Amino acid sequence: MTEAANDQGDVVVPNFGVRTTPLGSLLPINFSDIPFSPQRVFIVQDVPPDTTRGTHAHRHCEQYLLLLSGEIHVRMLDGRTETLTILDKPGAGVLLPAMIWGSQTYVHSRSRLLVFASQEYDRSDYIDDFEDFLREKGAYPQS
Repeated sequence: MTEAANDQGDVVVPNFGVRTTPLGSLLPINFSDIPFSPQRVFIVQDVPPDTTRGTHAHRHCEQYLLLLSGEIHVRMLDGRTETLTILDKPGAGVLLPAMIWGSQTYVHSRSRLLVFASQEYDRSDYIDDFEDFLREKGAYPQS
């Protein structure tokens, strides 16, 4: 695994190295390289090009987004600052902490994302409305 910083330089983004031989490619993942103990894993695929998914935050769940193929643009907003991380090499990934608004734009139809979640699915952990997210973050200016 290698590490890089995001656009702001303040978040460490592990990248898992793909090993390619004439027999194919291997993407090894050690759970110890993920900054939490995964409780759930899922794959997002077959998304039409230029489609944005996510567009929500989690109150408690952290997610580690790992690109399997294609290209995905990950936007994260903490209530004041937005960052963009472009995942364009298999094995590239980014940590999406709790209480960060996230969205992912799938650039190609072949884009595939593997997501590790720190918690099992819990619908009450989701914040789907951006205004509600800003209120919970306390991001609105005080009047």
